[in-house]
Amino acid sequence: MSPMDFGIDEYAGSGEYDVLPQDSIVPLRVDLERDKENPDPKSSLFYHSNQPNSNVLFMKWKFTVLAGKFKDTWFRNNQTVAGGQINSSGQSKGAVVTGRMARQIIESSRGIRSDATDPNSAAARVLQNDWPDLDGMIFLGKVGIEPAKQGYSAKNKLVAGIPPDKEDWYDWRQGGGTPTAVAPPAVNTPNNAAPPATAPSVAPVAVPAAGLTGGFEPPPA
Repeated sequence: MSPMDFGIDEYAGSGEYDVLPQDSIVPLRVDLERDKENPDPKSSLFYHSNQPNSNVLFMKWKFTVLAGKFKDTWFRNNQTVAGGQINSSGQSKGAVVTGRMARQIIESSRGIRSDATDPNSAAARVLQNDWPDLDGMIFLGKVGIEPAKQGYSAKNKLVAGIPPDKEDWYDWRQGGGTPTAVAPPAVNTPNNAAPPATAPSVAPVAVPAAGLTGGFEPPPA
């Protein structure tokens, strides 16, 4: 008889809460799931839709609750990074949604007010190493429920990352919550003679760059 491994992700979590309640505010870690059959560290983050005639390229984001009564409960969301329906500006609608979500996660994780426009805040929104920088970020998130459809059960989805200009984020930090230990990139000032950093180049559509560093336009501030 073969050994049975119950340590795999599919069995993780309390099991009591199959779906978190609508509008739950919880500390989360986002993990970018890789295609185990693809050895490339970058392109393995991307998956092609298996729907007929679809050109959608997406990523698999896994969110794990880090504290509270839902601790260790997790859910996955597929995030489009290219292809699909196009908006009036010629951008992928799904990719723009993903860019907005990535920005909210970064702001919550790195303590950036959503309305901040100063150079340091702008620089801290940049993923210097592209999408892999998002992997493992800890943030405060609002979780919703995607209704059951087409034979699939209802499941959770990330509604938003909570930024520090919201009271829930302040309460989380006061309660000991710790954002991701990632130092935002330094910004050159008039007192610093070093030239400003060159913006990352846009990656090919086949391997799109993060929404805040190229690949598609980030949402308006």
